[in-house]
Amino acid sequence: MATDLDCKHMMGDTECTISDPEGLRLRVDRLTSQWHWTEFASAEQINIFDGPEKDWELLPNEYLNISGFDDHVLRGPVPPPGIFPRLFFSPEDVPNFRKELQSSPAGSQYLIHLEKIVLEKTMGPGNEQFRELARGNPDGALYCLDPYSGPNGNHALGGDMKSDWPRISHVPAIPFHLSSAALYCLLTEDDARGESVANAIVTYFKMREPLIDHQNERGRDPNADNAWPSDLWRGMAPVCGHAHLGLALDFAGKWMTPLQIADMTRIIAKSTSGKRAYGQNGSRRWRDTNWVGWDLEHNICATAIEGLEGFDENLPSSAYETLQCYFAFGISGVGTILETNGKNGAGLMIALSMALILARRGHNLLGHPHLRQLCISQVHHVKPAGNGAVNNGTYGCSMFGQSGMILALYPEDPHANFLYRLERPDDVAYNEAAYRKSIEEGRHPGFSVHSYKLPWPETVWSFHSRWKPSVDESGKPKDIWDRSGLHLPLDFADEQHGVLTSRSGDDPDALFVMTEARCDKVSLGHEHHDSGHFYISAFGLDWADEGSGVLRSSQYHSVVLIDGVGQGSTQDCSPARADWMKTLLRPNAAYALMNLKHAYDYVWTSPMHYSWNSAEAQAYSWEPETHP
Repeated sequence: MATDLDCKHMMGDTECTISDPEGLRLRVDRLTSQWHWTEFASAEQINIFDGPEKDWELLPNEYLNISGFDDHVLRGPVPPPGIFPRLFFSPEDVPNFRKELQSSPAGSQYLIHLEKIVLEKTMGPGNEQFRELARGNPDGALYCLDPYSGPNGNHALGGDMKSDWPRISHVPAIPFHLSSAALYCLLTEDDARGESVANAIVTYFKMREPLIDHQNERGRDPNADNAWPSDLWRGMAPVCGHAHLGLALDFAGKWMTPLQIADMTRIIAKSTSGKRAYGQNGSRRWRDTNWVGWDLEHNICATAIEGLEGFDENLPSSAYETLQCYFAFGISGVGTILETNGKNGAGLMIALSMALILARRGHNLLGHPHLRQLCISQVHHVKPAGNGAVNNGTYGCSMFGQSGMILALYPEDPHANFLYRLERPDDVAYNEAAYRKSIEEGRHPGFSVHSYKLPWPETVWSFHSRWKPSVDESGKPKDIWDRSGLHLPLDFADEQHGVLTSRSGDDPDALFVMTEARCDKVSLGHEHHDSGHFYISAFGLDWADEGSGVLRSSQYHSVVLIDGVGQGSTQDCSPARADWMKTLLRPNAAYALMNLKHAYDYVWTSPMHYSWNSAEAQAYSWEPETHP
């Protein structure tokens, strides 16, 4: 295995305004005019924060475990700079990769969906905007609208031409559909359409370039309206199109002229170089949330131009260290992921995709022992009937959605196989012709050309996964919920995260109990005010549920209220961590003891997309958190 990337010099020679929170505060009038944390702090607390930062150690590489890792997923050697594709696979890999996708239910369905969206919508008769982009917009009939109207950036085009870009959540639609169309042409080896998509991509992002320039300039003025520091990726991502700017080059670069590649390289460099993503400017321990993994889109985008002019040579090391932190602190030692299944999806899938990119370049972190335990922990959270998984926070009872990615990396992992079986039970009877017919006739309830139904293209490397049925001694397939073949204990305890699950057996009618303390919280994510919540299932029915999947207040969760008051009743503040959990597992019983005083006594201020200036929040007395 290759040696560690040098992670000690993450910013290189670039001036970093985001690495010093106090310095940034002094440069921004809106921050200078607000309260300072020292106004709420004791002398002792101020001394704590004036002292040296704790050295959060990372796991040495000798602890990485890649036994069972499928080297085939790394594909062929990475080509020289300027040759595309290069991120997840190389040019010579494309024919076999397409065949692998076609041979798996998930891959086959993706190709069918992709074809439908690309041919009927992106490049369809109703999308005059695409055809104008492919022509190069010679008369300027299209123009970009104001990009500062939302967290994902307004990527709508103005003009009189009809558009048909299906809506999408969390990602700008036009860059998403352009990169997806390029991937379709690449996988189908459709050179004619590929050239049109490549032209449209270059035209579109050259139209965005003045907005990217403006964002960089505006970020240098800390008091400009809606200003983000110019070295913070989070401010640039909505303007440039997230990772889809780099993906568009990677998937369509084979059809671009040298001049077009130079244009895209310049635009990507302006968007990514000298910038750092969420959490990369602070403590290692902070890099544990969904947002940290998700923001590695920055590194995916930038890697498309590795070795070319303008590429930030410090970015691979920043991605490497961030992944080390994300796997170390975002997943516990026994595999419990920090964030709820309803909100860990994007972060984990982007983190795994960036980890694969680094693994193709000789730096494989996909054997991190915490990651290797992830699916085991997830199995323990699945209800006996297999109809849900229980965990804390927003949409907390969602099933784990990334088991197919783990299975692509470790095809013989029985726990990933079990989870993927629950996620895609219909694969056992999948018929491509029948499925295609249901899509063509509009009879499939899980697909619509009018809205986002395509997976993100940066996860395509994993779509060849397929699960294997579990069979009994006679060779008869077992029910998909049957976990007996995994030979797991009936009890699962994680004192680091603060969770206990226990079941009376492996049958679907078993008694199942789960409780969670959440004593691992340091940063802020999608947690709710529900430390100590509990869940009970028996005879295939839910007897005590985990409350609301959206509302954060204790009033909506299975927690103890003291004189009608819980841990927090406001949406605007985040829950504080619990103190500790201790567990005792015995053959006939499982015990959990937890101290939740800190979670009841305190709430935390939240990330900036929540307001803590509400009347209710103003009633609190504030002090710095020193726990730990």
